[in-house]
Amino acid sequence: MAIAPFARQTSFSVYVPPSFRPSQQGHDESKAILAATTKQMKQKQRDELQRLVGETSPEHKQQLEAVKLQALREFWSQAPLKDQENMPF
Repeated sequence: MAIAPFARQTSFSVYVPPSFRPSQQGHDESKAILAATTKQMKQKQRDELQRLVGETSPEHKQQLEAVKLQALREFWSQAPLKDQENMPF
């Protein structure tokens, strides 16, 4: 069974002198850029969520109010008769 050409392992070594220290040049800059883009992305998500939450149609608002009113009526109907006289609606 032959190994596919892309799966072959090659073994080679790269000479690295003992005094070699990788450069940090550009590393801090990329972290700053990443932090800035992350902040921008989070702000964009917050803005979009705020916009979507604010976009409620008048019909939907009316439906929500009707459901809330119905739930309140059901809740108050379980109260004693004396308390039902003082229902706010």
